[in-house]
Amino acid sequence: MSNILSNTNRLRSNLCTLILEHMRKQKLEKGTRLTATALATQFNVSRTPITGALIILKERGILGSSHNQGFFVKTPIKNLLETPEEFHQTEEEHLYMMIADDRLKGKLPDKVTEVQLLRQYSTKRGILIRVLHTMSNEGLVYNQQGPGWIFNTVLNSKNNHTQSYNFRKIIEPNGILEDTFKIDQKKIVSIRKQNINLMKEKKVSKADIFEVNSNFHTTLASFSGNSYIRDAVQQQNKLRRFVEYSYNWIDNPQAISEVCLEHLRILDALESGNRKLASSLLWQHLDSASNMQDIFVD
Repeated sequence: MSNILSNTNRLRSNLCTLILEHMRKQKLEKGTRLTATALATQFNVSRTPITGALIILKERGILGSSHNQGFFVKTPIKNLLETPEEFHQTEEEHLYMMIADDRLKGKLPDKVTEVQLLRQYSTKRGILIRVLHTMSNEGLVYNQQGPGWIFNTVLNSKNNHTQSYNFRKIIEPNGILEDTFKIDQKKIVSIRKQNINLMKEKKVSKADIFEVNSNFHTTLASFSGNSYIRDAVQQQNKLRRFVEYSYNWIDNPQAISEVCLEHLRILDALESGNRKLASSLLWQHLDSASNMQDIFVD
């Protein structure tokens, strides 16, 4: 997201902070080599965001790079007494995550007032208003006339989760059958590569998994040529982000490969020109995913 809670950019910024803390703890001297593979393993994320973070640190003059050495410490860590402010999690981000987590766990009612939220989270009104406006722009809340804010439906129960997937099973497979459906070969190649790389990674973050998965579905929806289908899928992605961050992929690593393989089979069908098969495979894929409800406790 380009606003309060960034996705890739925020992940990279958070990783910058972790890398700097690692450099301090290890008292790394100037010239010490840093590898994306080792850092990815340490922080339990894929190499892609780690590399992005290393590039940011290079742009800030903290790291250097060469063809032979890769990334290395350029500025002695003793000269960096504090982590650059840009890498800290903002108060807005912290509040956003607390509200989202509490809403997901049913700790917040459908309707709240600013006074209630200010009291519950002990924050400043300006920060709260910015967070609420961000959530409003994402379709998570809306402001009624007066002091109240109303949460839109979130996938915080088995019933909501099931209804969401039932809706997606109606919309997404039929998007492939639209007369206006047309694939973009460059995008096909890109999302195929993303899924293949995700299967190869031994350590991946929940954020990486979600981004690859959501990008697959929104890309196919965009191929439909139907803006209503595209917008509906994008909105569903917004609603399910925090739920799917709660999945315990570590206990079921095979599920990651299964999801990616299902994506690749759908892409194979599309590239062969068999849209009916692709539509059927997508319906089956969504039906299988709808059973991932172990995070809910009724």
